[in-house]
Amino acid sequence: MFVMNPRFKLLYGKPKTLTDRYDECREADIADVLSKPEAELGWGDFNMLYRVGVAPATYEEGLWFLPAALAFLRRHPNADAVHCVADVIWFISEHAARLEQDGLLEACREQVLALLHERTAQFVVVHWDREKNRQMGFDREHLDYVEDSQLVCDTLEALLRFDKLRTWAEEFVVALSRSRNNPLQSAWYLEIVADGRNWPFFRRKACPAAPTQAVEEVLAAHPDLGGLWAEFEKRGFVRDCPEELSPEAAQLQRHAEVIRRSGGLFQQHPTYWAKVFGQLGMSSESSSGASQTPPRDET
Repeated sequence: MFVMNPRFKLLYGKPKTLTDRYDECREADIADVLSKPEAELGWGDFNMLYRVGVAPATYEEGLWFLPAALAFLRRHPNADAVHCVADVIWFISEHAARLEQDGLLEACREQVLALLHERTAQFVVVHWDREKNRQMGFDREHLDYVEDSQLVCDTLEALLRFDKLRTWAEEFVVALSRSRNNPLQSAWYLEIVADGRNWPFFRRKACPAAPTQAVEEVLAAHPDLGGLWAEFEKRGFVRDCPEELSPEAAQLQRHAEVIRRSGGLFQQHPTYWAKVFGQLGMSSESSSGASQTPPRDET
């Protein structure tokens, strides 16, 4: 059951309107959000309330809705959470000092980490073969993706990008990176590291003086944006990846070997692991000739 500190509701009460100092919203939209039962609030409502950088809600106005927003993110199954997770994380980060002062930041931390742990409690690879892709209107041999990966990775990216909550993400990723002989945790670690290579505002140790591959591709297609990227760097918007998301090859190989020896997790998803290992510069073949006997599960 989702229960949070009642102070979220009691400190400032429910707002009667939103300040909207950036003039982002129509009055009718504000009235609609304020009149809705909390259980009916959806991603569009939280996106409006907490919009990154230009949130219509002040701290006092937005605090009332935070328990509902965090409950929405944790609701499962819920494919829509990805559409507002960055907004909710930004609001918490932007007002971290006030939340700490009001004794509510730890409650937010507990809920965000609970979200990450819940969504990584299993590792489900979805495989679309050529026929499935054809039915969905795509011309490709196959597509593989991991359920809940986008929400997990978007949450971590936002925690790191908005910086004040960086330690929350680092705590979670460090635990995965240090796991031993735990195929589930190794699978999530490699998935997150691979996804992190596409985060445009993060540098890895492998390319400390250059943008990420995703940004390089954009700049190659639109060289006029080069000055904008330089301005981003000047303003500190471009950050270094945490060490755990920019690991040495030996650490990646250690986790990959756990996967190779995991039995079904590896053998049932050959195209997925070929893709991820390829993204991380590794082979799908064992580098040590270890047996395929599943390892003892340890953390």
